[in-house]
Amino acid sequence: MSTLGIRIRTIRNIFNKAIKAKIIKETQYPFKDYKVSKIKSNSKKEFLTQDEIQLLNEYEAKNAREQFAIDMFLFSYYSRGINFIDIIKLEKKSIFGSNINYIRTKTGASINFKLSDKNDEIIKRYSSNVDSHFIFKIIQNNNTDSGYLKNKSHKYLKEFINPPLKEIIKNLKINKNITFYCARHSFATALKFQNISIEIIKEALGHKDIQSTMAYLNTLPDAKLDKIIEDIIM
Repeated sequence: MSTLGIRIRTIRNIFNKAIKAKIIKETQYPFKDYKVSKIKSNSKKEFLTQDEIQLLNEYEAKNAREQFAIDMFLFSYYSRGINFIDIIKLEKKSIFGSNINYIRTKTGASINFKLSDKNDEIIKRYSSNVDSHFIFKIIQNNNTDSGYLKNKSHKYLKEFINPPLKEIIKNLKINKNITFYCARHSFATALKFQNISIEIIKEALGHKDIQSTMAYLNTLPDAKLDKIIEDIIM
């Protein structure tokens, strides 16, 4: 079920409670003829498998633009699926030894994780000037205005990340519609494929509720399900 579906069901429950409490009339109930299932999304959440992530790691970028797109995707993947706006907002003071801590913009959840060697490599490649508060040299003049940050994130994704990323995926002969956001899906799905509990995945993604995590994850393929079942009952 999509996130929209979850929210509409919540609204439906509120209407039901309001009718029961005689706050509104039954004639005002909007879900008598309109079914929530109609908004259920059948769209496939694209992700890269761990083998495909390795192909991306090994890909030789043709130019700096391609390298940047690869590095931002992989930084997200190796950083628990961090959103791009949170990447550009990462501050130098957020690093504590080999760990980094930040507050997720979308949910306000506090995320703390250990930096991998790949993370360190990418940070060094795009490190900001010494007078910048930010880790990456993307934000100018230490500007923290929310509108500016949102526009900067949108521009970079639209112009400098998603277009070259799509070309790279095509060159790798991976028949998937991959964008930057798929790094987050790829991370979450990799955990699910390793039978990590939904509660742990929820914490890793910085979700506030389990429903968001459940709606977010891809379905295990038949072969994976067969292997899990065989390991348990065979």
